[in-house]
Amino acid sequence: MFSPRRLIGLLALLAVCLGVLLWRNHRRTSGPARAEAAAEAAARAYLELEAREQSVDASLWLPELEAERHEDAILHLWDTLNASANPWTVLAQFPVAHVVLPKVQAQAALADGTQVWMLVPPPPGSAADLNHDSFIGWLSRWEQSGWILGRTTWALTRHQPATPPSRARSKLAVTVQLNHSSTQERASLRFGADLTWDDLSGPIPVIERLEVEHGELLTRRGRTPFQPWFEDSIPADRSIFTDPLLVWDLDGEGFSEIIMVGADRVWRNRPDPSGKGRRFEAEPWLGLPREHIVAAVRADVNADGEDDLVLAQANGVVWWPGKPGSGPTETSVSGWVAPLALKHAQVITAGDVDGDGDLDLWVAQYKLPYQGGQFPTPWDDANDGFPAYLLRNDGAGHFVDATTESGLAPGRFRRTYSASFVDLDIDGDLDLVNVSDFAGLDVFLNDGAGHFQSVTDKLGVARHAFGMSHTVNDVNRDGRPDVLMLGMNSTVADRLGVMNLERNGSSIERMREMTVGNRLFLGQSGVIPLQVAPTAMAHGLARTGWSWGAALADFNSDGNLDLAVANGHETRASVRDYERQFWRHDRFAADSQNNVAADLYFRTAAGRRQADQASYGGWQNNVLLLGDGTQGWTDVAWLWGVAVPADCRNHAAEDLDGDGRLDLVVTTQEEWPERRQRLLIFHNESPAQSWIGFKLSGPFPSGARFELETSAGSQTRWCLTGDGYRTQSSSSVHFGLGSGTPRSLRIQVPGRGPRVIEPLTIKRWEAVKLVEP
Repeated sequence: MFSPRRLIGLLALLAVCLGVLLWRNHRRTSGPARAEAAAEAAARAYLELEAREQSVDASLWLPELEAERHEDAILHLWDTLNASANPWTVLAQFPVAHVVLPKVQAQAALADGTQVWMLVPPPPGSAADLNHDSFIGWLSRWEQSGWILGRTTWALTRHQPATPPSRARSKLAVTVQLNHSSTQERASLRFGADLTWDDLSGPIPVIERLEVEHGELLTRRGRTPFQPWFEDSIPADRSIFTDPLLVWDLDGEGFSEIIMVGADRVWRNRPDPSGKGRRFEAEPWLGLPREHIVAAVRADVNADGEDDLVLAQANGVVWWPGKPGSGPTETSVSGWVAPLALKHAQVITAGDVDGDGDLDLWVAQYKLPYQGGQFPTPWDDANDGFPAYLLRNDGAGHFVDATTESGLAPGRFRRTYSASFVDLDIDGDLDLVNVSDFAGLDVFLNDGAGHFQSVTDKLGVARHAFGMSHTVNDVNRDGRPDVLMLGMNSTVADRLGVMNLERNGSSIERMREMTVGNRLFLGQSGVIPLQVAPTAMAHGLARTGWSWGAALADFNSDGNLDLAVANGHETRASVRDYERQFWRHDRFAADSQNNVAADLYFRTAAGRRQADQASYGGWQNNVLLLGDGTQGWTDVAWLWGVAVPADCRNHAAEDLDGDGRLDLVVTTQEEWPERRQRLLIFHNESPAQSWIGFKLSGPFPSGARFELETSAGSQTRWCLTGDGYRTQSSSSVHFGLGSGTPRSLRIQVPGRGPRVIEPLTIKRWEAVKLVEP
């Protein structure tokens, strides 16, 4: 039967072909011969490009295509599970002749009540080798005991083709969410399995044997520590880019509002009429001008003691002056007119880079790949986007372009996602961290007068990544700022690396470095302020998915940092993923320049994806990694109630009701089954532990450092702008104490002397005024 989605795809392909024909005939009768010749040349180039890529599939990529043929059997199972109301039955009907179950060993119990079990190979000769009928019975016992099978993920990470008489083998990585129908118990299972295939039974490979080799099972009973608190739709009638997300106490009452700047909308944080807790009420905000995309920062750019709303929009920088007790006014001020229209203002970070007492700005842009037939080149170190600008403040909120004289011009064309001014080398001035897609991490050290020197090359190959955002905190508790760069990992790249497959012009090493995922860089003394963290410390942080926003914070107040991550790019009906096309072809189909032939090629590939209803970095869950303070990280997102099953973007940690526990603010950007964006707030109800917090009145202290001395050692936090993914947190600082007792807080605001606060009182928010106007 001819399905509607195939019809859609066929129409898309026909549209591309029609475009070629129309192009070939463009102004044939009345236009100049030059235009006709150019159109015909472009059409030929498109057909030659298609033929070239097909020839690479028929040669170099044959082993990968064979792996994908086997992977399709797994993806069909995954799609069927997602669409079924009875996934246990789907698993029971899956054709697998033998399943070897692991031995389950108790390992540890976490402080929140989570039980950790390790999966190890069974002893030889055990009864763990099940035939298909026995496997069905084993599944039935799980279902009959009350367990509900939830979302799963399946990734074919390695494949070894058949070499007779040996059969094809694969490695499979699986995650499973389960919850019990009556006991308030949840389980999170992840395991790796070895597959042996029966390739002789027909055109579709069948698994002969599945042997679980290793894994981990987490279980937890009781109410989830995070509870859904608030949900609302985010109107996207102004633009698909409804962010940036600002967490900002507009009225100065001690409770932050939630603002989506692109949607020009604020959710007021108000007392619940019942007298218990808080509630959120949405209303229009300032009547901001409609723009395709804006970058935003909360900063006191005119030095009057009130925070202003500063936007980078198409014509440059505009700001709305702050007013005591209400936030920005509705009258804007032009701060800087861009020499060329800003096409995709992605991030603004604010800080006093030249020591003159006012806030300067770094405005950076993103450039989407594919549009116009261009692609980041080189794909792992691209510096071919729209320009960024360092803007010096005259003290009154008027800015001049100082990019060239500051030394930042050579790296200004990155396809930037996030950037922050932060004192990396602890010399009293603000350095620049810049994170970009198709490049990774750039670091520029400040000489104190606003002149920067790049030390990026000294970071080594670990700096390369599909950089999506970053967050700064003191992970190893040595008082220095550590930088976690959010990135992405790839199943296809994993397979290609194992099979040693890559095209000319690139290398396996480059591909591996780009797909490590998240990278942790530890602060250190010396001329190079950052070094990549040891594998033992960083491994558990690395592979969180296609990651966007993140928050490094202490969600259970045990004195150890945890990591919450927003994941997922574009989920569609099928788990089949476009990354196959990306890794085999797209990286090599174009360069930095617009190209009509490449544009047609990319549109054709997009049409095929639409026909298949395939995802691109889809079907991922948000992650919450609990840190144990000894380099261990455990994903408890499902057990804690925050494994959001949707494509998410912004992430912020904030105590929204003043109870000392950090709540979680999340936004979604969903395409399927309906196009929508949502604001989600999760209330933190984790068991109470000792904590202390500081609410900073006055302007946002960009770049300020807060070091808390306790009986259990020191902890350090920073107030920064431009970190996270298009998100600015509030000017409050939270410390979980665990069993420690606080002794003193040392505050260092850029351009001012240190300040020490003592004694301190636990389990309360203390008001601290940092800067007098």
